[in-house]
Amino acid sequence: MQAAAIAGLGLPLSAGAQGLWSRHAPDVRPRAAPVADADSVDYAQFPETFSDRAFRVDEAVFARMLEASAIDPARLGGRVLFGLRGCRLAAPASDADGAAAPVLELAEAAVDHETFGCVLGVWVRGEGFWASPGSTVPHVAYLHAQQQAVRDGRIDRARTVCNQAGTGVYTYKVGSHRNWSRSVQPGALRQASVMAVVRNLDDRSLSVRRDGAWALEGPTLGENIHAVTPEGAVLFAAAGCQVVPGGYSADRAVPEGNWRAFRMAAGLGAVPVISREMQEGNECVQTAEDATPSCAPPFNEALDDAASGTGVFRYVLVSGRELRLAAEDAGRARDPAARRLRRCSSGAEVARLQAQMNRYAAPGAAPLSESGLFDAETQARLILGHQVELTGGADGVLTRAEGYRLGLSGIFT
Repeated sequence: MQAAAIAGLGLPLSAGAQGLWSRHAPDVRPRAAPVADADSVDYAQFPETFSDRAFRVDEAVFARMLEASAIDPARLGGRVLFGLRGCRLAAPASDADGAAAPVLELAEAAVDHETFGCVLGVWVRGEGFWASPGSTVPHVAYLHAQQQAVRDGRIDRARTVCNQAGTGVYTYKVGSHRNWSRSVQPGALRQASVMAVVRNLDDRSLSVRRDGAWALEGPTLGENIHAVTPEGAVLFAAAGCQVVPGGYSADRAVPEGNWRAFRMAAGLGAVPVISREMQEGNECVQTAEDATPSCAPPFNEALDDAASGTGVFRYVLVSGRELRLAAEDAGRARDPAARRLRRCSSGAEVARLQAQMNRYAAPGAAPLSESGLFDAETQARLILGHQVELTGGADGVLTRAEGYRLGLSGIFT
């Protein structure tokens, strides 16, 4: 997320959320509360429980995981970005220059919102994978700041501190993160599609749960993919962005660390070609790799899930558990009980879902296109019109069991 979301509450990025949390002594700092699988945004869809045993992932396994969600790899491009929530590398980190390896060795991990409990990487189709520890969740400092702002009455759905993205496939474009600031990151990856996000906007424990506050938000949210460096006691100062360890040189021109390798694995240059210009007294930075110029309006790209070409990527966000189950069961994708539909799924199952949701739509609701593509409108209708409305919680994923709960049966044959 962009710093402005916090600054709007009088909580500047550097001294607000982080300072509020870090001022506590280390042994009494607020900690994120564990969430039971049944209440989890990521795990309620699985009857299977946590396992820390290592598993191996090759291209066939990754494709099998996508197949279980009716996601066609051909729609994702030649270099596919991915985030695995609740996952760790079980073998040494990938090549420092971004070279792909044919196999990843991974294991599930707990997400504590303080340490790197996720893996981010690139699937280079036809070659393999590059991966790094990272985070796909907000740091507990931001969860705590958001909770405190709720208690003080300084926050609502329109003015928030942090969020956590729901799983699915989203579009990103190369562009500057936090432009017009001293901490600009040229050549980052900017959100370019509507994303489903959930927030802790109540006064309960510090956690992100299915029954949190859901919203579908466009690129002004700034749920970007970028580098992160430790800031005092905060290992990753992220309010919801997808982050990779690393940073930039002092002049903000040269990517460093795992972030440099991540960019190279994505086919971007080790040193981006940068141009700078002044706009209303602030320096704007863009690179020759930007999908659209970072210094020309609109500064947040139009929504375009179908975009393709230079500087455009698809980002697959799932849990480590989902990939582990695909690795352990070669027939899983063909089992109707294990199939699921989510953002970017396509085919007859999606068309049947769209038709059923149209049949049960509230009076006056705009009909969904029964195109067979699980787009942002389908995701919004499932989350807000069915899951939240009927059960009080959501994850944006339809399984056969969830379909029965929602009265959306007959989707999976």
